[in-house]
Amino acid sequence: MKRILILIFTVVITLNISTTAFAIDVFYQNKKVEMDVQPKVVNGSTLVPIRAINTALKGETKWNQSKQQVEIVKDGHKIILEIGKNSALVDAKVVNLITPAQVISNRTYVPLRFISEYFGHDVIWDSATQSILIDTDIAIIDKQANISTHFDTIIDINSIDFGKIYEVNGTGKYSDYKKLIGYPYENHYSIYYTGNSSSYSVTYEDLKPKDLKEKISWIYDGKTYTHTRSQLYSFFSDITTLERLLGQNDGIINQNWLAKTFGETYQDWFTQGLYSQEATRIVDRYLEVKEGINIMDRDPFNDIDLENIEPNEWISLKEFHMNSEGMDFSAHAKRVGDKTVLIMAFSIISPLTGTVEKVIYEVPDMPIDYLDNEKDIETTFNGIRFKIFNGDTYINREDLKNKGIL
Repeated sequence: MKRILILIFTVVITLNISTTAFAIDVFYQNKKVEMDVQPKVVNGSTLVPIRAINTALKGETKWNQSKQQVEIVKDGHKIILEIGKNSALVDAKVVNLITPAQVISNRTYVPLRFISEYFGHDVIWDSATQSILIDTDIAIIDKQANISTHFDTIIDINSIDFGKIYEVNGTGKYSDYKKLIGYPYENHYSIYYTGNSSSYSVTYEDLKPKDLKEKISWIYDGKTYTHTRSQLYSFFSDITTLERLLGQNDGIINQNWLAKTFGETYQDWFTQGLYSQEATRIVDRYLEVKEGINIMDRDPFNDIDLENIEPNEWISLKEFHMNSEGMDFSAHAKRVGDKTVLIMAFSIISPLTGTVEKVIYEVPDMPIDYLDNEKDIETTFNGIRFKIFNGDTYINREDLKNKGIL
């Protein structure tokens, strides 16, 4: 069964910045892991050269050329990854991958978080320094960079005892939801959900909300501007409006510029994105525990059946996600007037928060549940042909090229 995930954002998170603009550093036990090439962000996951990370973690690597498999052994545990395959063998058990191992420019790249966590290491993202920290003290790294640790960091999901989390009925405007109790930082935000593990919706409530009508003054090029906090949040969600206001289109308005110009206002908005991501991850794992689902058995990898699919004319959604670096096709939250609506869109996904950085092309006429269609069907949405065959989704290559997506 396919899983449908609908995120309801209290604040729309859409940073219009490029993933290539920010170099990602990796630290292991407070020391920087030296790499001769930069990590890659693919489908929201960070991939690193296997030699660099394996040397840092002191593992052993074997390569099977005929099977296109890489074997990593450490402390009696074994991970086998096959190039391009969305599943791995971990101590002989099948585990799904968000992004598979890949060969890029003749270098083998592997998913950093997946390997590190399965070998028992703690992994967090330090947004302040644009760094991935493995068994590393974030305070040490931020002090070295002379950066405040104001931003919240992503929770290590494996450190949470989900046996102690429970649910109660929501009240008031959340009366149709279940409210979770017992997770980290619940004094900062409340998590609500509806549904089950195969289809659910998630929302959250900031328990320390800011006054969205508050007027905030800021300076650019010697001129003072004043906007409400709500207006600034809209700028952060879609910086093209800010670029038009300032007459800028040379790329200077990026994450670093926003943080420097707007300080705590931008940090407060950014924290909302972390809350959104954490709420979804916590609900996802909570439902697995509640329903007794073995994560290794969920959404097993299936080989794509290309019968009746012309490989040069159509690209599978799986292949698109794998080869379109950092790009995703999924439901996107968009502000329309005073409402937030969900539309399907091709977007660049942030490695920081897992939320949308930049919308490339919207497909507003596609139903949100279209990809869950179990019947073979071909339909055109906003000039792009989609085909569902044997439960897999395919997109017309020529249409993607015509729309500037490929």
